[in-house]
Amino acid sequence: MRGDTLRSVREVVDDGLTGFIVEDEEGAIGGFDRLSQPSREKIRRRFEQRFTARRMALEYLAAYRSLMDRDVLPLKLIVDRHRARARDR
Repeated sequence: MRGDTLRSVREVVDDGLTGFIVEDEEGAIGGFDRLSQPSREKIRRRFEQRFTARRMALEYLAAYRSLMDRDVLPLKLIVDRHRARARDR
């Protein structure tokens, strides 16, 4: 995988392990020489560490639990008065 630094690819690409992050077109052209370097096994292992459904579900649960533990300000419902009047008719 090749990515540039302008599109948040660092969240997905581990430079030199799962792909290469380049700064510009010249870097991308130079990167073609390195395309055979990444190990398919290392890429797969990293993918399984970061992107399995189980791992992502556990992270979502942790995020939801941390939100439930906070003192949350009460939400205020804002209603479009025109729609509310039309609904009540």
